[in-house]
Amino acid sequence: MAKRIFLDFDGFWIERSMEKLPKQSGIYMVYEGLYDEETKSVHLEKLIYVGEADNVGESVNGHEKFEEWKGACGEKSELFFAFAPVEGPNREMAMAAIIYEQAPPLNDKYKDLFPFEDTEMEIAGKTGLLVSTFEVVSEHVVFNEDEDEGEQESSAC
Repeated sequence: MAKRIFLDFDGFWIERSMEKLPKQSGIYMVYEGLYDEETKSVHLEKLIYVGEADNVGESVNGHEKFEEWKGACGEKSELFFAFAPVEGPNREMAMAAIIYEQAPPLNDKYKDLFPFEDTEMEIAGKTGLLVSTFEVVSEHVVFNEDEDEGEQESSAC
């Protein structure tokens, strides 16, 4: 039987307010996107990195790959961050499953190898470009459901 992990993402943080990211254990997504001031909505263009940390706010704000993240964005695009709380060993497993399924361009580890037990992922909330449900089995993704649209209403955190 596969290990089940549920993640609930709560909004997006734009680069200029990334210091407000939660200072707690979890995984985070780094996206390239556009923010529409008029409608207060986020349009995500691509997932560029997935990470995990004991303190996500601290990790993101001093991350060694920050300049690479910026370099992956188009001229008019901005960085956006999403966060889901996760504790213990599920944190690395959840991150690895998403990297394996999505293959973000600035992640290397876990793109080609999933060294954990079979894992079922359920992703809810402001999920951005992620699929809502998938399973990683024997080093390959075997099931995908509908992708959420990149454009979602969000109050900027």
